[in-house]
Amino acid sequence: MQCYEKQPTGSEWWTVHLAIHPQLNLRNINRQKYARLNDVTNHVEVTEVIPWGQDSLITLEFREGCYCVKPCDNRYMHRDGSLVDYPSQDTYFTLELKSGQYSGIALRDCVGKYLTAVGKDAVIMGRNKTIGKDELFTLEDSQPQCFFTAHNGKMASIK
Repeated sequence: MQCYEKQPTGSEWWTVHLAIHPQLNLRNINRQKYARLNDVTNHVEVTEVIPWGQDSLITLEFREGCYCVKPCDNRYMHRDGSLVDYPSQDTYFTLELKSGQYSGIALRDCVGKYLTAVGKDAVIMGRNKTIGKDELFTLEDSQPQCFFTAHNGKMASIK
């Protein structure tokens, strides 16, 4: 598919509705780590080396032609990085597919900023109006996981 328009008009924009399981792992291409819910700070951060446990499950919810990003606690990610209980325009993100040297998806908020991992804590929030390597993510299927707890309370697991 090729587009020959210099500036896209309404007929050149498409809505992408992904046909994937809604719970997935979101990996930042630049940091090479996965998004996870930090219960202490109540933010989604890109700090997980191996996406293990329910805190690493991210749900992409398709609403009104956009996506809402929800961590495992079913709250919605706001464009400022906070988590809110109910969806609004500030929790809707447009999914953009990028190819080239770095391929992946970018999520753009209602004011035209793309989600990126910010600071040493790598909190995901809308920050830049252009897409660089830090604004690109890959979507990966979440692997089946389980925890086994013995009668004495000790746990065993295999990655």
